[in-house]
Amino acid sequence: LFARLKHGLRPGGRIVLQTLVAEGDAGDIHTVSRVQWPTLEQLNALAAQAWLRVESVSRFGEDALRTAEEWRLRLKGIAVEHTLGMELEVWKRRREYRLAFLEAALATGQLDACCLVLSHNPQG
Repeated sequence: LFARLKHGLRPGGRIVLQTLVAEGDAGDIHTVSRVQWPTLEQLNALAAQAWLRVESVSRFGEDALRTAEEWRLRLKGIAVEHTLGMELEVWKRRREYRLAFLEAALATGQLDACCLVLSHNPQG
């Protein structure tokens, strides 16, 4: 990912990457979500390998928590028509589960949401 981001930037160019990051050990998150969320330190190392520099990091986990909660509540309020079949209901339940997990992980500090400003290192 970082190599592709660098390829699209001219020397001195910048890009913002919005992502979720694991806080601390976060071992339980890996098991529950089946996704290995990177730590901020891992993202910094990956960026450096691709000759990108992390200029700044803005954290917004509390805002992401409110957004995930709002999305889940809106999704819950959507009635699934029986004529649309079971596939839509299964999709809806999976999405509700993922949003509930995201809420819990953000609320407990296991995950955080952040924006990284990356710049193209002209030496690379």
